[in-house]
Amino acid sequence: MKKFLLVLGLAMSAIMADAQSTTLFNYAVKDEAEPWGTKRLETYDVAISLTNPSLVGMSITQFEIPVYPDAHIANLSGWVTKSLRLETIDGKKANVVDQRWELVQPTEGTDVVWLTVTPDEPYVIPEGGLYVGYSFDVESLDDKGSTPVAAAPKVSEGGLYIRTSRSYRNWADRSAALEETSTIQVTLECDIPDNAARLGAFQPDIYLPVNTENTVTIPVFNSGLSEITSLTYTSTLGDQSFTGEMTLPTPMLAVFGYEQAVEFTLPAVENKGNLEASVAITGVNGQSNGVETTATGTVTVLSFIPKHRTLVEEFTGLWCGWCPRGFVAMEVMGELYPDFVGIAYHDKDDMQMKAGYPSLASGFPSASVDRAYTTDPYFANGNEKDGFTMPEVWEYFSSIFSPADIEVEAVWNESDRTVTATTTTTWALVPGDVATADYRIEYVLIADDLSDQKWVQLNNFAGTTEDLEYMKEFQEGPRSMLGLHYNDVAIMATGFTGVAGSIPTIAEDESTTHTQVFNTDEALNRVDKPIAFNKDRLRVIAFILRGSDNGKVVNACKCNVRVEETGIESALADRTIETVSYYDLQGRSINRPSKGMYIKAVRYTDGTTSASKVAIR
Repeated sequence: MKKFLLVLGLAMSAIMADAQSTTLFNYAVKDEAEPWGTKRLETYDVAISLTNPSLVGMSITQFEIPVYPDAHIANLSGWVTKSLRLETIDGKKANVVDQRWELVQPTEGTDVVWLTVTPDEPYVIPEGGLYVGYSFDVESLDDKGSTPVAAAPKVSEGGLYIRTSRSYRNWADRSAALEETSTIQVTLECDIPDNAARLGAFQPDIYLPVNTENTVTIPVFNSGLSEITSLTYTSTLGDQSFTGEMTLPTPMLAVFGYEQAVEFTLPAVENKGNLEASVAITGVNGQSNGVETTATGTVTVLSFIPKHRTLVEEFTGLWCGWCPRGFVAMEVMGELYPDFVGIAYHDKDDMQMKAGYPSLASGFPSASVDRAYTTDPYFANGNEKDGFTMPEVWEYFSSIFSPADIEVEAVWNESDRTVTATTTTTWALVPGDVATADYRIEYVLIADDLSDQKWVQLNNFAGTTEDLEYMKEFQEGPRSMLGLHYNDVAIMATGFTGVAGSIPTIAEDESTTHTQVFNTDEALNRVDKPIAFNKDRLRVIAFILRGSDNGKVVNACKCNVRVEETGIESALADRTIETVSYYDLQGRSINRPSKGMYIKAVRYTDGTTSASKVAIR
């Protein structure tokens, strides 16, 4: 190993060009700096943490803080401290640090300026780490005074500790909450190997199937000078071991502490149970790893891993002017994800079923995800500036382990106009609360393609110009939309707390079945009028509820209601397509459809036609 200067934040090109072997490592690079602030007259204290154990023993030789010359600030200082603490001085809480350097605020220019702080002697990072930061007072809210902090619009744990005199009165890492990261730069002096990588921790609650080589994802940190392109490693699971080599799909930057999630293979095992697992990186870039590193954890091995099908329940109404975004969200999710399970509950219109809807609606439109998270069906992550985010929310919930699998099939009986649904539930793992949770199944009968020329969908998006994915037809449409076709509509349900006794026993790798019958003559709306449906466009959705936990959804499934074949379908199967046309939701012909929702019309050589909604991404 050799001694060199390590600058937190610079890329590999700087290492090659600098005779002192400097490199940058930072929570955010300088080019990412943008103004952020509370828009209030107050004192700001801003810091980043240097608490990673791999930094212990290194020395701070200098650090740079970002300042806007036109931000109207005063009493500017940079500082280093072992802990973030406040003390009451002259009746006011003040930030107290180990060492502070007074700085002169630049007065010329509008772009961010980095001021350098150089301690008289290198500042050694002790066990437990350090915090590097700066403080100032805002004297005016003109220009950048409202947003005087130079930060990057991203989340980095440890990357933005904020304390202010009025808005944030206590120290906390607020990077995740604010989605911002400081652009402070730090220079360290240390010894470091050329090729080295450290492992982070195993994820909690890892479930894997028997007799299969599986992968686990573990964070890896670059702990050397060089870019990392390949790794060799050993892994164990129970009494089995595995040796692997990999070329990283994306090289890890030559930045000390740079983090990247990496998939490692674990060996296959024959037996179920909670088994100890480990991964050790033995080589980096074809050389021995410059540090010793092993990650360990406990893995639960099961006979199979149920596929988690997340349930999304949307609450909507024709009278609701903002509900078109829920209409679009449900349509697009169904197009993008074949496993999407969605229910639309209508309120105060002809499609509201007599039973009403679950008491989950927080407004209109709104959506419940697995009855565990209530949000907007379109702006699902809670941040409107991110646009249509139900896919990322749905994918997150779908990645959560479900202990049980559920399947459903349903048949239409023409003689009495009933739908008979049968579920099969199989548990891969018996839940710890099985004795008290009262697990049960809920069924909902769904109708697609409901329409009526009298139905008017209020559309508050008419004439709006925001860049909203898939919303173009509503933005260009009238305030009162006619002729829409509604899918995923709940027309009957078994109640909203599940069917008592529908899961009689719960045992690992054993299945139970349950049958539910819907009499569709009782599919009435809120004013006791029949909901007109097409028997060929019915579906059943079934899901497992965890009764003792406010009815959270464990897993869900769906199926089309099967109508006895008449021979017509087999004849139609031989048809060939003659033409395909696209129309917007107002029925206007579109020559070249761009991103959005459309009606796809197909004409066949035998003269028959078909139409369906499609989402073009």
